[in-house]
Amino acid sequence: MALYRLAGSPQVTLPQESPYVDVTPEHPHYREIIWARESGISFGWSDGHFRPEAAASHASMAAFLYRYAGEPGVNLPEQSLYADMTADSPFYRESTWLKKRGLVFWSESWFQPDGAVTRADFAELIYQYEQGK
Repeated sequence: MALYRLAGSPQVTLPQESPYVDVTPEHPHYREIIWARESGISFGWSDGHFRPEAAASHASMAAFLYRYAGEPGVNLPEQSLYADMTADSPFYRESTWLKKRGLVFWSESWFQPDGAVTRADFAELIYQYEQGK
């Protein structure tokens, strides 16, 4: 939802029927959720759920910000920059982009892809991104 605000809270055409089984049009963040879907930032889960109350992981946060940035090109090293990821790990491209931009601040050598992102972590990440890191 922070990315929606960072984008200037753009107008969104809201569908009368939600594309997610666990998010109704009355959900307090329906507009932001639909914007994320229409913007190609977040598509929910393959089972049709969005899981709005679930904590985001480092990997999903990396994907959201990478997509928000327009999926910029990134040279991927054959050897992972992280001790806990390989070149064929999910979200390797996105996490490598974060590292090369200097946006991974929680560890020098571990990405912790399944680690939960706190609101403070995400706020710091967005701040650093906006500062041009």
